[in-house]
Amino acid sequence: MDGSARSLTQIVGESWRLFVRNPLIVAPGIVISLFARIFQVLLLPGPDATPGEKIVGTVLVDVVQLLGSVASIALTTGMAAAAWESGHCTLSDGWRAFARDGGQVFVALVGLLLIATGAAFLFPFTFGLSAIAFGFFCLYVMPAAIVRERQGFAAIRESWRIAYDRVLPTLGIVLGLFLIFVALGVLAAFLAIIPGVGPLPASLAGSLLGGAAIAFGTLVIVGEYNAS
Repeated sequence: MDGSARSLTQIVGESWRLFVRNPLIVAPGIVISLFARIFQVLLLPGPDATPGEKIVGTVLVDVVQLLGSVASIALTTGMAAAAWESGHCTLSDGWRAFARDGGQVFVALVGLLLIATGAAFLFPFTFGLSAIAFGFFCLYVMPAAIVRERQGFAAIRESWRIAYDRVLPTLGIVLGLFLIFVALGVLAAFLAIIPGVGPLPASLAGSLLGGAAIAFGTLVIVGEYNAS
């Protein structure tokens, strides 16, 4: 599908139609998010942990969350690219992207992790602006590596170029996704403290909602990337 003449509103609308037609696209995000949450619960330091153990545990929890998010986006991007191209997608489309472009995707992921680590370190000092900047400039890395098969760090450079050239649509996507995930985090925390619900059902609900949000957001990102 050619999105070159489409506005962000049209891309969001078409992304929703593709999302409804291809509900399987939520599977990678849900499964990976569920396992990431289980690992986070296991790694979370207990109340009697030493200060060093709490620091290490917190860092590991953040790393698991980051790795899970990146893996979900990478797999889902392969499916989203197929959906935009043919109107439908399967799980094999996500795995096929890794089989075809595994090397450059891996290098791009390493670059993203390095940049994300710096953004996470600066997060408390920039009042969260470093996280928004990371999302803004790195929004199109996975589409660049998977859709157009850009090599490793070239995918990161292309993402920065597109974000700079298409400031308003990119900023709209980043802020929209940021608000959605903040709302999902608040909802998951609220569910966890409801009597009779507990952390596991709350994690399951968070995984379902998070997987759906990642899938729809990735469709929008790939659609905007195709329009660049």
